Amino acid sequence: MDITHVLLQSFGEKIELACSLLLIGSFSILAGGLSTTAMVKIQVVDVNDNRPTFYPREYNVSLRERETVNSPVVVVVATDKDAGKYGTVRYAIVAGNEEGLFRVEMSSGEVFLTQPLTRARLAHRLNISATDGGGLRSAHDAEVLVTVIDSNHQPPIFENNRYLFSVREDAQRNSVIGTVSASSVTGKSMDLLIFFFKNSFLNYSLRFE
Repeated sequence: MDITHVLLQSFGEKIELACSLLLIGSFSILAGGLSTTAMVKIQVVDVNDNRPTFYPREYNVSLRERETVNSPVVVVVATDKDAGKYGTVRYAIVAGNEEGLFRVEMSSGEVFLTQPLTRARLAHRLNISATDGGGLRSAHDAEVLVTVIDSNHQPPIFENNRYLFSVREDAQRNSVIGTVSASSVTGKSMDLLIFFFKNSFLNYSLRFE
């Protein structure tokens, strides 16, 4: 019996989890030139060499005091590049929940409120970890900042839903190109409105009055 070993040369740039090869064995011409074939299937077994990674890592949430118990708060997301069970992720709150006010759904990463919040404590900071099916934990936890706001608090309202401004190409630096305004529904003098661009516009800035 003749034995031939199948050797790995390289996975290349892309790793296929399974492949099939047709192996042909033949006699020399002097031996009659007869041949035979066999199908060789190669299964790549994944190793647990990647840790779960959160993106984004920071989450900011505002909740009204006395919010309904079991209300969803936020969903944290971590991914793992491994396949199969090593690519599954489980979530756990590892810090900031000493009072047991929150819980996280282990498989989905959705955070829920378990007790009503009060403004006796205005903010809660939770650390949530992700662990894959092989026991590897994320190198960095997700951080969730929950701010407790007045139950009567209403969001500010812009005077217009859309603003359209024009600017000359030769306009001087710090030229005013338009004005936007918003007001608080409560009308309290202590309501300080802060404006910011949701997207990053390096060519423009805001001046408050």
